[in-house]
Amino acid sequence: MDDPLESLTDDQKILAACEDDQDEWLNDLLSQGAFDVCYTDDNGNSALHYIAKNGSLACLEMLIRVPGIPIQGKNHLGNTPLHYAVQYAEDHDTALEMVNILLDAGANPRIVNRRGESPQTLVEDTNDEDMKGLLDAVLVGDLSEEEVEEIEDERIEDGMIDV
Repeated sequence: MDDPLESLTDDQKILAACEDDQDEWLNDLLSQGAFDVCYTDDNGNSALHYIAKNGSLACLEMLIRVPGIPIQGKNHLGNTPLHYAVQYAEDHDTALEMVNILLDAGANPRIVNRRGESPQTLVEDTNDEDMKGLLDAVLVGDLSEEEVEEIEDERIEDGMIDV
């Protein structure tokens, strides 16, 4: 019987590894070097989206160090990985750690999806003071939306952020 994984591209295998929290497999795939860090599925979900949806913390810790990883990448619903990380409900500590790692890597809690929701607004109406505290700590400077967009545009132009 054929192995169904054999028919997948390396990029698809990376998504599968992230979805199933297979950090050893992901490490093997990354070490081969033949992958597109910006690859998405048909719904626009990147490896970081899969990680955040599934609480794949070990994979996140590995993948976040890959140069050019699209931290702010939006899927077809306009959600970034941070949108999913703040909503991850299976393990609160894992959710907090994912959010912390994404924020440290430069994720913007103000980016809105197609429903007009940002990671920040998704957390505002909850009782999760820990999550609110993490997001608030990033927003302490409280720049205007226009200032944030200008900074992001400059970082994109300078090649510091991939979209």
